Amino acid sequence: MSKGEAPRYRASSAQLGIWVAQQLQPGSPLYNCGVFFDIDAPVDAGLLDRAVVRAVEDTAALRVRFAEDDEGLWLRTVPEAATPRHVDLGGEEDPYAAALAWMRDDLATPVDPARDTLYGHALLTLAPDRHLLVFRYHHIALDGWGQILHCRRIAELYTAFAEDADTPAAPFGTLPDLLADDAAYLGSPAHTRDAAYWRDALADPPE
Repeated sequence: MSKGEAPRYRASSAQLGIWVAQQLQPGSPLYNCGVFFDIDAPVDAGLLDRAVVRAVEDTAALRVRFAEDDEGLWLRTVPEAATPRHVDLGGEEDPYAAALAWMRDDLATPVDPARDTLYGHALLTLAPDRHLLVFRYHHIALDGWGQILHCRRIAELYTAFAEDADTPAAPFGTLPDLLADDAAYLGSPAHTRDAAYWRDALADPPE
């Protein structure tokens, strides 16, 4: 590791499976996931930007890049925490339809886990009192539950900033701890039992 470079960690077994599938189809957006929230109220874009940046800083799993060598698949965290894109669709004939088309295009853009930022947030403005908050992420970084926790954190921080209140501590564990838990499971009796179960269950699959 060169001076100033973030430490690298061995990727989890789940991340390895997604990595291999993405490498087989590097131009596929299959592992892009997304969610949006329809907000029927004014939004303070500056406070939202602050909340998103802080939430990404708290969510180390999003701020990673992957690399593969002879020893396996590795990841490193990067310091970036990109602010949301702001897209004003209020002038469109049908702002909601335009927003759906924008989100479809965003999800259809392939992401390279080795080079690209694995997430994106956007505030799509349909009218002064209606917005869509969009969160798109690569499945190698988060699963559905992780997405829920991240979005809850954004809402929690935005509320604290809007009320000029103390921001609650992040509820997440560390990325090294998560990866250590995965490595420990792979060497445990539980993994041996689980593997035997699935080998038996899939021994004679239907055509």
